[in-house]
Amino acid sequence: MEKEPASDFVFEIEKRPSYIFIKAKGVRKNLISISESTHQVLQLMEEFHCDYILGDYRETSTPISTTDAFNLSRLYEVDDATFRRLNIAMVVSSKEEPLYHSWEEFCIRRGFNYRIFLDIKEAEKWLLGLMK
Repeated sequence: MEKEPASDFVFEIEKRPSYIFIKAKGVRKNLISISESTHQVLQLMEEFHCDYILGDYRETSTPISTTDAFNLSRLYEVDDATFRRLNIAMVVSSKEEPLYHSWEEFCIRRGFNYRIFLDIKEAEKWLLGLMK
Protein backbone atom coordinates (compact mmCIF):
# COMPACT_ATOMS: atom_id res chain seq x y z
CA MET A 1 0.00 0.00 0.00
CA GLU A 2 1.58 3.31 -1.06
CA LYS A 3 0.73 6.70 0.41
CA GLU A 4 1.75 10.07 -0.93
CA PRO A 5 1.50 12.85 1.69
CA ALA A 6 3.58 15.31 -0.33
CA SER A 7 4.41 15.41 -4.02
CA ASP A 8 8.09 14.53 -3.54
CA PHE A 9 7.81 12.15 -0.57
CA VAL A 10 6.27 8.69 -0.73
CA PHE A 11 6.18 5.71 1.56
CA GLU A 12 5.03 2.14 1.41
CA ILE A 13 3.69 0.27 4.39
CA GLU A 14 3.93 -3.47 4.90
CA LYS A 15 2.33 -5.36 7.78
CA ARG A 16 4.87 -7.86 9.05
CA PRO A 17 4.14 -10.52 11.69
CA SER A 18 5.29 -8.43 14.68
CA TYR A 19 5.42 -4.86 13.41
CA ILE A 20 4.66 -2.46 10.62
CA PHE A 21 7.46 -1.76 8.16
CA ILE A 22 7.63 1.62 6.43
CA LYS A 23 9.88 2.21 3.41
CA ALA A 24 10.14 5.92 2.63
CA LYS A 25 11.73 7.84 -0.24
CA GLY A 26 12.02 11.49 -1.15
CA VAL A 27 12.17 14.84 0.57
CA ARG A 28 10.14 15.91 3.58
CA LYS A 29 10.50 19.66 3.16
CA ASN A 30 8.71 21.09 6.16
CA LEU A 31 6.76 20.40 9.33
CA ILE A 32 3.48 20.26 7.45
CA SER A 33 4.59 17.43 5.15
CA ILE A 34 6.11 15.55 8.10
CA SER A 35 2.96 16.03 10.17
CA GLU A 36 0.74 14.85 7.29
CA SER A 37 2.74 11.68 6.72
CA THR A 38 2.88 11.02 10.48
CA HIS A 39 -0.90 11.24 10.78
CA GLN A 40 -1.36 8.89 7.83
CA VAL A 41 0.90 6.38 9.54
CA LEU A 42 -1.04 6.78 12.81
CA GLN A 43 -4.30 6.00 11.01
CA LEU A 44 -2.79 2.83 9.58
CA MET A 45 -1.43 1.85 13.00
CA GLU A 46 -4.97 2.04 14.35
CA GLU A 47 -6.29 -0.03 11.43
CA PHE A 48 -3.61 -2.71 11.93
CA HIS A 49 -3.83 -2.61 15.75
CA CYS A 50 -0.05 -2.54 15.97
CA ASP A 51 2.17 -0.38 18.19
CA TYR A 52 5.57 -1.32 16.70
CA ILE A 53 7.09 0.48 13.71
CA LEU A 54 10.31 -0.13 11.81
CA GLY A 55 10.91 2.77 9.44
CA ASP A 56 13.51 2.70 6.69
CA TYR A 57 14.16 6.36 5.91
CA ARG A 58 17.64 5.92 4.42
CA GLU A 59 16.44 7.23 1.07
CA THR A 60 14.83 10.36 2.46
CA SER A 61 16.01 13.86 3.12
CA THR A 62 14.56 16.08 5.82
CA PRO A 63 16.06 19.56 5.38
CA ILE A 64 14.60 21.11 8.53
CA SER A 65 16.30 22.85 11.41
CA THR A 66 16.87 21.42 14.87
CA THR A 67 14.29 23.94 16.11
CA ASP A 68 11.72 22.48 13.71
CA ALA A 69 12.61 18.97 14.92
CA PHE A 70 11.97 20.15 18.48
CA ASN A 71 8.65 21.69 17.44
CA LEU A 72 7.67 18.47 15.69
CA SER A 73 8.26 16.48 18.86
CA ARG A 74 5.96 18.98 20.60
CA LEU A 75 3.28 18.34 17.95
CA TYR A 76 3.35 14.68 18.95
CA GLU A 77 2.09 15.71 22.36
CA VAL A 78 -1.25 16.58 20.72
CA ASP A 79 -1.71 12.84 20.09
CA ASP A 80 0.03 12.04 23.35
CA ALA A 81 -1.84 8.83 24.20
CA THR A 82 -1.23 7.36 20.75
CA PHE A 83 2.46 8.28 20.60
CA ARG A 84 3.16 6.98 24.11
CA ARG A 85 1.92 3.55 22.99
CA LEU A 86 4.18 3.42 19.95
CA ASN A 87 7.62 1.86 19.73
CA ILE A 88 9.47 3.31 16.77
CA ALA A 89 12.83 2.27 15.32
CA MET A 90 13.94 4.58 12.51
CA VAL A 91 16.80 3.75 10.16
CA VAL A 92 18.36 6.83 8.60
CA SER A 93 21.36 7.69 6.45
CA SER A 94 24.54 8.88 8.14
CA LYS A 95 24.00 12.27 6.49
CA GLU A 96 20.61 12.65 8.23
CA GLU A 97 21.74 11.14 11.54
CA PRO A 98 22.50 14.41 13.42
CA LEU A 99 19.01 15.82 12.84
CA TYR A 100 17.30 12.55 13.70
CA HIS A 101 19.37 12.12 16.86
CA SER A 102 18.21 15.55 18.00
CA TRP A 103 14.67 14.46 17.23
CA GLU A 104 15.23 11.22 19.15
CA GLU A 105 16.45 13.14 22.22
CA PHE A 106 13.43 15.46 22.16
CA CYS A 107 11.05 12.50 21.86
CA ILE A 108 12.72 10.49 24.64
CA ARG A 109 12.53 13.50 26.99
CA ARG A 110 8.80 13.61 26.35
CA GLY A 111 8.40 9.91 27.13
CA PHE A 112 8.12 8.54 23.60
CA ASN A 113 9.88 5.26 22.74
CA TYR A 114 11.68 6.40 19.61
CA ARG A 115 15.19 5.28 18.56
CA ILE A 116 17.46 6.07 15.61
CA PHE A 117 19.71 3.54 13.86
CA LEU A 118 22.04 3.44 10.88
CA ASP A 119 21.71 -0.36 10.50
CA ILE A 120 18.35 -1.95 9.73
CA LYS A 121 19.22 -5.26 11.42
CA GLU A 122 20.13 -3.45 14.67
CA ALA A 123 16.88 -1.48 14.49
CA GLU A 124 14.84 -4.65 14.02
CA LYS A 125 16.72 -6.40 16.85
CA TRP A 126 15.95 -3.50 19.23
CA LEU A 127 12.31 -3.42 18.20
CA LEU A 128 11.79 -7.17 18.52
CA GLY A 129 13.56 -7.07 21.91
CA LEU A 130 10.81 -4.78 23.20
CA MET A 131 8.22 -7.47 22.51
CA LYS A 132 9.74 -10.06 24.86
